[in-house]
Amino acid sequence: MRLVSSNLFFDRIKEMIKLKVRLTNVSAFRIGTGEPGVSPTEPDNMVIKYNGKPFIPGSSLKGIFRSTVESLYREKSPENGRPFVCEGTSGGEFCVDPKNRKDSTTEEDWEKEVAQNACYTCLLFGNSAISSRIFFSDAMPVNEAKVSVRDGVMIRRDTETAMEGRKYDYEVTNPGAAFEFEIEIINPLKPHIEMVKNVLRLMNMGYVRIGGNKSRGLGRFKAEIISAERLTVENGEVKLSKLEGWNDV
Repeated sequence: MRLVSSNLFFDRIKEMIKLKVRLTNVSAFRIGTGEPGVSPTEPDNMVIKYNGKPFIPGSSLKGIFRSTVESLYREKSPENGRPFVCEGTSGGEFCVDPKNRKDSTTEEDWEKEVAQNACYTCLLFGNSAISSRIFFSDAMPVNEAKVSVRDGVMIRRDTETAMEGRKYDYEVTNPGAAFEFEIEIINPLKPHIEMVKNVLRLMNMGYVRIGGNKSRGLGRFKAEIISAERLTVENGEVKLSKLEGWNDV
């Protein structure tokens, strides 16, 4: 039986990774508010803003990273007996589910069960039984992020023609806007580092896009690692060092 690793839970912090990332949009992108403009002069679909400036919510970034990791690693063979991806987010069962916990199961036994059965993806991003060990801040603009309005029209899927009277407009953030955010990972397992790197690589290659209207060419970004730090704790002593090998994404 596999032993419970101290890195699986947060009762002891052994290691923390912090990345500072800059995203620059190569194409226009939009993350909408989901609500129409209040004024008749405002666009029908506005981009989400903070203090009047567009930004990328950390929740959106986490969702993009998780869905990409699941797509990349779903068919990968288990490593050290642990699967990389479970079926919980695709309509199946999660690798571990509190609903399946028996009333007689002690906390210690439950932790062992989680440690034995949890997939690498859920151990990184969390699920209803496991706390997330990766955290994303909001990506805030660091230059003048300009917004413009585009025209759109609804298309009939059967005839592929424009629907009469169904014209609308929507906001986009213009290319060249730069945003910075941080990723923190607590007690990462070895595959977790490669998972994060691969998402950033695919983003730079144009295969991972951010926001809506991707099929219309929106959402392409370039990712740059500004800094990468590693914090370790041993016998109560905290050490901080720079991480090498992150500039190749």
